[in-house]
Amino acid sequence: MTKITLTNHSNGTFNQSAHNNNNALLEEALNNKVLYRDNPTGTANQMLNDLDMNSNDILNTQSMHTQELIHNGNQT
Repeated sequence: MTKITLTNHSNGTFNQSAHNNNNALLEEALNNKVLYRDNPTGTANQMLNDLDMNSNDILNTQSMHTQELIHNGNQT
């Protein structure tokens, strides 16, 4: 399943309604489903789900705030 499904324009013709709908889908996804690295001032930017890094490291972390940390199966 794709994360954003856009409507194709058929037979090379331009359909204003389909174009506007595609723009609305992109706008909704970017405004409500994207976690920005450089967040616009005054807007919410928070994660609502866990982040699965597929066993990869998180690099360049200068500070981390957490209530619980488990490292190699051990709570620290």
